Amino acid sequence: MYFSRLELDLHLLPMQQKKELVQKGIYAIHQWVWRFFAGDEKRKFLFSIRARRDGFLVYILSENRPKEVSDFRLDIKEFNPKLKQGMPLAFELVVNPTICKQIKDKEHGMRCDIMMDVKFNHRELFGDALREEQKRAVLKWFKRKSLQSGFSFDERNIEFHNDGAQKIFSRNKRIIFGKASLKGILCVDDPGLFLKSMMSGYGAQKSFGCGLMLIRPVLPLE
Repeated sequence: MYFSRLELDLHLLPMQQKKELVQKGIYAIHQWVWRFFAGDEKRKFLFSIRARRDGFLVYILSENRPKEVSDFRLDIKEFNPKLKQGMPLAFELVVNPTICKQIKDKEHGMRCDIMMDVKFNHRELFGDALREEQKRAVLKWFKRKSLQSGFSFDERNIEFHNDGAQKIFSRNKRIIFGKASLKGILCVDDPGLFLKSMMSGYGAQKSFGCGLMLIRPVLPLE
């Protein structure tokens, strides 16, 4: 696997790319990232965007080494972290969590956006009360994912932030979904399963910058 960094400085971007960014927003970055994997039949990468004063920083985790693209400079490193069972890691995750809900008289369930679903089903809640209900639902989802993904966590060590509704205009279609940010400490229970789950990503809307977990070692206290 490979971990790459793409710096997008708004002062240095060509005018055409600035126009694309204004017109398309995150979808423009989605298209630019795909250029590093031109020719791949399926998406085998995840990316996450961090806004900065002068532009954006894009992190990319991929199965294949990204290709050279003349318009962009990409910092690429092999990603092969030495993980051990019981090892603590600091993590950050921007995610679109979803659940499958059964629909009356329907054979198959419907996938629902947890952030939007909580808001719809708790219209009496506002502000901090709504945020707490969304946090409860998202952490319940994250706990279930952790059991399937080789890691565990203590909810007391997790920070939650409601990133609001994300609107994407893709191929003349508007996509709206809820985003949440999770940050804190986790414990690696199964290193192999954990790395596999990292490459698969978490939640939905992975094509639009969700699902990539960023990790780093926890420094010991001096």
